[in-house]
Amino acid sequence: MPPAANFVSHAVTIGVLAVTTAASASEPLEEVRVAGTREPGLETKALSIARHTEFEERLPRSAPDALRYEPGVFVQQTAHGQGSPIVRGFYGSRVLIAIDGVRLNNATFRQGPNQYFFTLDAQTIDTITVVRGGASTLFGTDALGGAFLVKPLAPAFADPGKQLSIHPKVHGQFRSADSQWAGRVSTELRTEKVAISVGAGYTYASLLRAGGVVNNPSDGKPAEVPRFDRDGVTQLGTGYRIGAADATIRVKVSRDLVAIAAAQLFRQTDTPRTDLCPPPFGVVGDCLVIDEQFRTMVYVGLDGKFGPGAKNSKLRLSFQRQHEYATRTRPLSHVQNGAIDNVSTYGVSFSSETERVSLGGNTWLDFFWGADAYLDRIESTAWAKFTDTSQVFPYARGQYLEGSTYTTAGGYGRTELNVGRGLTTVIGARVGLASASLTSDTESGKPAMTPTWGASAAELRVLARPLPWLFFSFGGDHSFRAPNLTDLSQRQQTGPGFQIENPAIAPERQWTLEAGMGIRSEKVRFDTWVYRAVIDGYLTLLPKSISDCPQGLSAESCASSWSRYQLVNATSLSVMEGVEGALKLFPLPWLRVQMTAAFARGEGPNPGGSVAFKTVRETAPRVPLSRVPPANGTVDIRATLPKGMFAGASLRWAWLQSRLALSDLTDYRIPIGGTPGFAVFDVRFGYRYRQNLVILAQLENLFDSAYRSHGSAVNGPGRGISVSVEASY
Repeated sequence: MPPAANFVSHAVTIGVLAVTTAASASEPLEEVRVAGTREPGLETKALSIARHTEFEERLPRSAPDALRYEPGVFVQQTAHGQGSPIVRGFYGSRVLIAIDGVRLNNATFRQGPNQYFFTLDAQTIDTITVVRGGASTLFGTDALGGAFLVKPLAPAFADPGKQLSIHPKVHGQFRSADSQWAGRVSTELRTEKVAISVGAGYTYASLLRAGGVVNNPSDGKPAEVPRFDRDGVTQLGTGYRIGAADATIRVKVSRDLVAIAAAQLFRQTDTPRTDLCPPPFGVVGDCLVIDEQFRTMVYVGLDGKFGPGAKNSKLRLSFQRQHEYATRTRPLSHVQNGAIDNVSTYGVSFSSETERVSLGGNTWLDFFWGADAYLDRIESTAWAKFTDTSQVFPYARGQYLEGSTYTTAGGYGRTELNVGRGLTTVIGARVGLASASLTSDTESGKPAMTPTWGASAAELRVLARPLPWLFFSFGGDHSFRAPNLTDLSQRQQTGPGFQIENPAIAPERQWTLEAGMGIRSEKVRFDTWVYRAVIDGYLTLLPKSISDCPQGLSAESCASSWSRYQLVNATSLSVMEGVEGALKLFPLPWLRVQMTAAFARGEGPNPGGSVAFKTVRETAPRVPLSRVPPANGTVDIRATLPKGMFAGASLRWAWLQSRLALSDLTDYRIPIGGTPGFAVFDVRFGYRYRQNLVILAQLENLFDSAYRSHGSAVNGPGRGISVSVEASY
């Protein structure tokens, strides 16, 4: 931990950061309820809520796509059928995802962007609360950058005195850019005490048409990825299929307590990884495909009042299984590499709020507390198949060590002191542990080991409301992230090169200071937040030579890579700082204008090493952190028209990002010299007949711009039409 004086100096630097006129489009700060329970102190943090009724009008392709208009969030895509939201420059295993209070993150989440948020069906999501900034006190390890709290759509109970009612719904969607067809059928059964919903859907997407080729800023030549068909706009290595189903049962146990049981199934197949299908300089037919990306989640629980001293409580017992089957076909060598990785996660979590304690006058005290524990079990195998002889040779190990386990557990308490409605102070702390059990590696001869780390977190926040429509917020946070099984033991080919495992890495610890101010009135909602996060032990990539490659069958893939690297802890402090937010205007009863903007800047010590990445060697003592988004933002206008109709237009923009980490320089997903800036315009029209019929149409990328989000391997869709029809009874 940095000395106190050093920590205070970081607070002073907040004052020199420019504050933009945009910020979080968060809901009114008086009360924020997340997944049925008021999470303590979130009112004092930077957050926004993406609601189904808002993002459905923009026709998102996926759950990550539904977040594109949230301040501080930037969406990266390694493949057409993948998406990874980035918040405040953090992504992958540094951001926590929870579904109705159940942790989605597991021990195989990568340090880089991953595809797992894509496994959520956007049609089943009610809200996504985006918590920006360190949040380990509430959510434990992985919440360095923040958290995405997903609340699924849930069946409603019938009004008192009503008989059984059935509410079927049919949804269909078409997109011209990738010839995508999607459909979903669902129904709700409602009584006074029992509510049931079931649904199923299917999506087919073909090759994605872009607006054109994105060129390297440095030399003006076409970027190495993606590869295009002869027409120059159709991207190879795109397309996918998805089948999804869900079911939820809610039962009123008493007036104040509801039991819930829910299941979610997601089945994605035939999804090429765009930057490796084919890879740069590879032949057509050389392709890495995720043949199966399956997620199964089942959970049961209770919501409500558990007793006299436990209101707004939430209990969850959960099981989740992530299954991934991938193949890499190499036609020139007649070899197909295959791998299957399964992660089974068992979890229990509980959160609650005590009855309010009056301290006299207009002062009161609220106390919130909770605990959680999760266990991951790993199955991992890999093999090589010679396609000309059909011979199969199993590897001694897969990407992960077969039979390894990972455990996280902890508990937290937070006290909220309210002095009238003008001042709120939040103090919170968490204690816990994280433990990895690594089995022995027969290929390299490394013995079994069980590293364990204490997982502590704390925060202090103050919210002042000098006027009913004005607030100021200031907070400090200490968050924690323990190394997971990917960090410790993964051995595989990734974007920047071949990753060599490192079982000796230590946890990341982060100290965040943030300040915000905002306005809440009938016609204006405005926030702006500025932050600085200091990370001790930040995981970075250290270049390695061929002689460092592991022994066994993995050595060939390692030696033939353009570059090799190993995750290591940075030798000194790394910094992520920035400013973000949004402005919502309601100038007329029928008109809404919303703007967001965000800027993040990351920097850390040069990882050093005697080997350059490819032909690049960096000698500067400080270098940029990897894949930090450029300055970016949105503008969205919506007009309500007569007779249930509405129209809208939107702009998404980003500047050039030329501040690249060492690993970015060898990542073919990033053009040489950085990712060019872009501006993309959409227009849309819709019609609603009560709640029974919704028709939506959107003309996407009006000017057919060629663009790519920073760190992505796939270009954004070209000009196209999207249409959605939903009918319900």
